[in-house]
Amino acid sequence: MGIDYHETFAPVVKLQSLRMLLAIAVNEGFAMHHVDISTAFLNGEIEEEIYIEPSEGMKENFPANQFPRLNRALYGLKQAPRCWNKKLVDFLKLLKFKQLDPDNCVFYY
Repeated sequence: MGIDYHETFAPVVKLQSLRMLLAIAVNEGFAMHHVDISTAFLNGEIEEEIYIEPSEGMKENFPANQFPRLNRALYGLKQAPRCWNKKLVDFLKLLKFKQLDPDNCVFYY
């Protein structure tokens, strides 16, 4: 047992950046859309080996002193926000989006 992860922080857009984007959208007459991905944390891929203790109903499925290994991030896992952010950033860069230097949460194409 121990801590074998180093990054748990997931960046959040700065309020000034959000205000700027809203002002530009209103001024130019752009349509804006918001998306909330309810299962986002379940789509992150973890890099560390993480083993969990099975719940009461599942303990009989595992031999003594053997624990299931997580293959994906799990909601409530300290690394989950960071794993999801990394996957999202990698995907947006694959689509040729670029990040703003002052705010890494804002992408443009």
